[in-house]
Amino acid sequence: MSEPAQAGTKRILLKLSLLFSSVDGMVASALMVPLLGSILTEYPDTSPELLNQTISLPALVMIPTILLTGYLSKFISKKYLLMFGSAVFIASGFGSMYSPSVEALVVFRACEGIGMGIVYPLAPAIIAHLFFGEERAKLIGWTNAVGGIFSFFLSITAGYIALVNWRYAFYFYLIFVIVIIMQGFLLPAFQPEKKDKEIIGDSGLFDIKARMGLPVYLTASAMLIYCTVGMVILYNLAVFVTTEGLGNSAQIGLATSFNTFASIIFSFFFGYILKFLKRYHTVLGLILFACSYFTFSIANTMTLIYAASLLTGASLGCIFPYLLTRASQVAPKAEKTMAVTLLSMAIYLGQFLSGYFAAWISGLAGSHRQLFLVEGILFLVFAAFAALYIRLTQKYESNF
Repeated sequence: MSEPAQAGTKRILLKLSLLFSSVDGMVASALMVPLLGSILTEYPDTSPELLNQTISLPALVMIPTILLTGYLSKFISKKYLLMFGSAVFIASGFGSMYSPSVEALVVFRACEGIGMGIVYPLAPAIIAHLFFGEERAKLIGWTNAVGGIFSFFLSITAGYIALVNWRYAFYFYLIFVIVIIMQGFLLPAFQPEKKDKEIIGDSGLFDIKARMGLPVYLTASAMLIYCTVGMVILYNLAVFVTTEGLGNSAQIGLATSFNTFASIIFSFFFGYILKFLKRYHTVLGLILFACSYFTFSIANTMTLIYAASLLTGASLGCIFPYLLTRASQVAPKAEKTMAVTLLSMAIYLGQFLSGYFAAWISGLAGSHRQLFLVEGILFLVFAAFAALYIRLTQKYESNF
């Protein structure tokens, strides 16, 4: 093979290693959710609150871990941090198979959250350092698409495996041993950001130009608001469909699959859409979410529920990769990892706060249909505000 061909192959493998490194958090939830019923059957005295911690606790643990990772990247190579986080993720996930009780399983899941919290911000941060422009945007979009594909197939497979023995599903974590080997051989040995003169330049790490500015904090705030307000549907969809007599649990699962499918498609084509819409890409995502909630508010058949779920997934496929791309674009080189870290924290903090927001707004709305209507109006307001902000700042900020 010629040298250019070898270089091209290595670059493709490098991209694959980063894409596969980005799926930990999505895969962990996708594998766990189908197992809960079988775990409850084996441990019938387990409280619902304890069982739910196998899902919620990793996300909570990830928040401080993500922040710590952003700080450590200034002193430790991102490559070795990523490999360490992947190792913790694999060991904790596979170790869950040997849990003697649900309490032990919760501990394993908390440790898994530590691994995910290390990996989650580093993969897009490394993409931001190694790739630029349209190529960077495509890769960040593809990370969400690849995670969705993994989640879609592994959740279905885990559900069937749980019919035999729920513990066997944790063998899937061994797949990521291949990923950690790819990381070791393919990723460059980054200098810690505090020592990398290519990043900090001659003026030093504490030059004011190397600090994160208002656009980064506004982007993180936008992600926090989007997740807090938008994820209300996660806490209300199953109850709404059931209480309205629209469908059963299998149909609710199918609606979730439609959500994932749309997110995959929009994430995959993210780079192409961004090329034409630029910063107005976020307005599209907000309008799609508004349309989703308006459709939920009038849904009287599962067909409309499926349509609304497709719109929800399309919005997620627009907003998540866009805001991650924007954070890496507007942050100075010395702070790209910390910028992505802030966005990652905003995602999981927003998902955590969304449960409380859902309870509060449900009490005000009075019914699910009114709740969805209010949510749709909120997202139309957000879209109008975003369009106005972009219009007023387009002379001063990047097209991203």
